[in-house]
Amino acid sequence: MRIEKELYKYLDSDDNWKKLAELFGINIEFVELFDKDSSPAKTVINKIKEELPDGKMEEILKMAGLEEGLKILQRTHAF
Repeated sequence: MRIEKELYKYLDSDDNWKKLAELFGINIEFVELFDKDSSPAKTVINKIKEELPDGKMEEILKMAGLEEGLKILQRTHAF
């Protein structure tokens, strides 16, 4: 769980989670309203997992151009 938190922390920084949300057509305003006190990245990742249960997180991060997130994922094997 700590490993996933490291990835969520990166995605929450600099609004990197918005890149994932836009890529998958997730309503950014809804996420911002829904997650005032928690991690918007976690909500976006969970939504992507619902839509693409067999989706590889590495491929998803590559598509979004989130290279640092990809490095975290490869180093920690979070998902």
